[in-house]
Amino acid sequence: MNWMLWLYPHGWRQRYGEEVAMLVASEKRSFRLFLDLLAGAIDARLNPQWIPASSTTKGSHPMTSIKRLCSHPGFSASDQRLSAALMLGSSLVFALVGLGLTAVRQVLFGQAVLYAAFPMAVILSSKSTYLKAYSRPVGWILMIGGMVGMFLFMLAVTYVAERT
Repeated sequence: MNWMLWLYPHGWRQRYGEEVAMLVASEKRSFRLFLDLLAGAIDARLNPQWIPASSTTKGSHPMTSIKRLCSHPGFSASDQRLSAALMLGSSLVFALVGLGLTAVRQVLFGQAVLYAAFPMAVILSSKSTYLKAYSRPVGWILMIGGMVGMFLFMLAVTYVAERT
């Protein structure tokens, strides 16, 4: 089944081909292996995530390599800083709101906000990164709709948990 490796992109084969060929040779031929290799080839073509061997040069600092591997080409450094600031700030604000609601005896709503604080902060912070690909109105609708949906889901979970 090594012939199936030719379905993968050239750069991928250069980087991983020998290793995968040895792995495939050690496996028993099966329909599942065929499907796995086919799905892997499709994924490698649609989502090229392989890293050329030259991108991690010898002698470079490990943090430089990690930073290069973790960076997203569509996000600038300022986008990432803004996203991190929104994440931290909104997590704090949502947590304080949840604690405040709990303190004024709105326990159900307070717990729902506390449970949803982190997921809502993730959704809010995605406005400066992942939602940038959408038009401004669509980005706002997705962000606000996601946050409202997350809060309502956590409110329902909290309500059911208190009633049982």
